[in-house]
Amino acid sequence: KMKLLFLVLLSLVAALCHASDPSQLQDFCVADFHSP
Repeated sequence: KMKLLFLVLLSLVAALCHASDPSQLQDFCVADFHSP
């Protein structure tokens, strides 16, 4: 159940990043996803 929620949140944030300014937000999102 937790894994599903995490995947949904991840895709939601990714969608928001792609919908907004790609240069700044994409860098932030990628860095955020790869951090532990």
